[in-house]
Parts: sequence; structure tokens; C-alpha cells
Amino acid sequence: MINLQVCPEEIQNILQRLSSRLHSTSQSGASSLGNKCCVGRKSSSTNIMEFNGQYRLERYEGIEEFMSAIGRPGLAKRMHTDEIYYEFEVNGNDFKITTRKGSNVSMNSFTIGEEAEMDMPSGEIIKTVVKREGNTLKYSLENICCSWELLDSNTLISSLALGDVTYKRFFKRLQ
Repeated sequence: MINLQVCPEEIQNILQRLSSRLHSTSQSGASSLGNKCCVGRKSSSTNIMEFNGQYRLERYEGIEEFMSAIGRPGLAKRMHTDEIYYEFEVNGNDFKITTRKGSNVSMNSFTIGEEAEMDMPSGEIIKTVVKREGNTLKYSLENICCSWELLDSNTLISSLALGDVTYKRFFKRLQ
């Protein structure tokens, strides 16, 4: 089982260390990869749906492969499930996303297409630009492509991808 309350900070630290390592070993490669990591991944739907609402974690997939890809294969085994909720508040291109994991609450606000500072579970702040393609919101952490996609009106998928290796969390909309 996976504990997403205890370990998101450790996951974020790993992602940031991996990004720093790749950036320092290949300045131009990591920078260009970071800018292009979401290119070519299209939203699966042409009908634009509303993100507004609350979502609860239902299941996940690919965590073992993803943790191996970032050099931490044992991390997935030490985690177990926890109640995780997202709340999306949308006003035009302005988004506010609140994440609740047990008693921990974090909030990020951004405007589509504009640089924003996002608080990571590790407490660090990153600057990124969130883009919208149909029912998908995308941003990059150097070589990690992050996204939220509305698969249908009741299913939200949160993904982290490193190359062809993807960790997905599936959330259901609360009525």
C-alpha cells in the first residue's frame, strides 16, 4: 500500500534532486527537455469540461516503475494509502487548487499561461507556467512532466512522467 500523506515531501525532494542532477550534467539538454517534456501529450477529449469541484483519491498506478526511474525503488514499498482530496476553484483562466492529505492542507494559485510560484510538498517554491490543452493542465519540473487531466466529468488523473515512465493517481469527483 502507499502512504501519500507521509511521503509527498520525500517524493518532491527526490524529483528536485533528480532535476538538479540532470540539469548540472547537461545544462542545455535538461533545460530544453524541461521546456518540452509536455509536448506531444494531448488531452484525450475534445469537449471542454469544468475542473471546478472536489475530488477524492481512488487508486494509483505506476508508482513502482516511476520510483525506480528516479532512483528510489524502495520508496513505493514504504508508502500506504491515505485520504487525499483536491479542490479546484476556477474563474476563467485563474485556478486555485487546494490539496488535503490528512490534516495537511496546501494551496496553489495560478493563471493559465503566466509564470506562477507553486508550493511543493517539500516546502520549496518552484516557478513554472501551467498550460491548458482541452481538459488537461500541464506544467514542468525540469524533466518531469506534471499534469491534471479530466478524463470524464467525474474522473481526474494527476500524473508525473519521466520519459515513458508515468505515475498516475485517479481521483473521483465528489457530488
